Amino acid sequence: MVNPFVIIWRGIADVYNELFPMVGMNLLWLIISIPIVGVITLVLAIFRLPGEVAFPLALLFAILGPNPAAVGIHTYVNQLAKDERVEFELFWSGLKQLGPRGVLLLAVAVVVTLLLAVNLVFYLNSSVRILQYLAILWLYVMLLWFMMMLYMNPLLVEQQTKSIRLIIRNAFVLALDNIVPSIILLIVLVVVSAVSIAITLLIALVSGALVADVQTRAVLAYLEKYERRAAKQAP
Repeated sequence: MVNPFVIIWRGIADVYNELFPMVGMNLLWLIISIPIVGVITLVLAIFRLPGEVAFPLALLFAILGPNPAAVGIHTYVNQLAKDERVEFELFWSGLKQLGPRGVLLLAVAVVVTLLLAVNLVFYLNSSVRILQYLAILWLYVMLLWFMMMLYMNPLLVEQQTKSIRLIIRNAFVLALDNIVPSIILLIVLVVVSAVSIAITLLIALVSGALVADVQTRAVLAYLEKYERRAAKQAP
């Protein structure tokens, strides 16, 4: 099993060793994310969530979800994790090439998340007891979906075929086949993101870059595990 704590530690080491480009990319990620957070906040407001709840949730989604503003960081880290030459230009090239596809991925993620949340609330508020029990099933589905979202941006960068459908399918396979490390990574990254939202300096300087780094390293670690497994099974 892939050790999630090793992945997190490597992510921290990457941010420390590449501090200046990481901070620069993080600041750009934050600036580009402002309209994204604004739109998601407005969408949540339509569902009558108060602003003091909608805004932090939108910010949390921008940090953890498939944010197109982060694809440049994922491109940079993808090369870094493979011990290939990295330069700041990778951020811009990744954003230019994959940004439009990242917007589509974000739209799918927002729509699916809202549909799952509506279903969960509906079953929780149902007066029929058996339907309330079904809410537990929807809760598990949402948990799986949140784990899947961690891997969508890294897969967008890593896969040769940039099909949204294929990215979602592969994210599902990775999350389900690596359920324990995925849960641990989700919990840790949610905590890191929540602390960052509370401490503004963190989200301005390193949080987005750190989360993107950990997400990319997780996907590459899973894929490397599958490659080793395939090599052992080969005649």
